[in-house]
Amino acid sequence: MEEILERPYITIGFAAYVILFTLGVTSPKFMVRKLGRYWKRLHRLVYVAGVLAIVHLLWILRLDIGEAVIYGVVLAILLGFRIYKKLRAANG
Repeated sequence: MEEILERPYITIGFAAYVILFTLGVTSPKFMVRKLGRYWKRLHRLVYVAGVLAIVHLLWILRLDIGEAVIYGVVLAILLGFRIYKKLRAANG
């Protein structure tokens, strides 16, 4: 427990890992059918996992954050594109 309090980046990284593991387990077609409408809701957690992974990486690298910034920019562009498509579809 003390390890978690001293190094919260471990908790953040593990949370991202658990989300990604869950998404991997629920990706086969039979799981998609089994989960039904909840599958899409569950798989939207990939956005949360992406943000958690970037935060984890920033925390680990501390000083040399260039790599984390590149990944963060790529993630921001991809998420921005998703939001743009969603807003555009909603407005007709």
